[in-house]
Amino acid sequence: MINLLNKKSYLKTNFNSILAVVTGNENDKQTIRIAHQLINKSQNSNIYIIYVIKVDRHLPLDASVPLSTARGEEILTGIESMIAPLKQIDFSLELLQARHIGPAIISNATEKSVDAIVISTKEHTQYGVFSLEEDVLYLLKHSPCQLIVSKT
Repeated sequence: MINLLNKKSYLKTNFNSILAVVTGNENDKQTIRIAHQLINKSQNSNIYIIYVIKVDRHLPLDASVPLSTARGEEILTGIESMIAPLKQIDFSLELLQARHIGPAIISNATEKSVDAIVISTKEHTQYGVFSLEEDVLYLLKHSPCQLIVSKT
């Protein structure tokens, strides 16, 4: 039998940099709350908050998508007001455009060399069986760092 009580924690809880993925639903508050709880507050730490706009294949990747952009900016503005009272941590908010959300998150996490990715997902069933969203499965398979998935 494995004694987990005497072992080193499997989940690091003082990250210096976290990528928090927001999606514009009620889970965003939980994503930010988890990232804030896990960040190292005694050092110069960063929480990078991103929202990814999925661009259809029939459009160029850098195409102007005003409705999606406006929605993304509205979501990030709401997040900005939510994090305003939080002190000691540097936050940055970014709006990305990509064909696929999962690879965009992984690319951003790798580029920023983050210690962890935090994302929330809703309960999802397919044919009556619990399943994870496609993007979450991609993150589980390809994450270059710790991945914290919260299910509501």
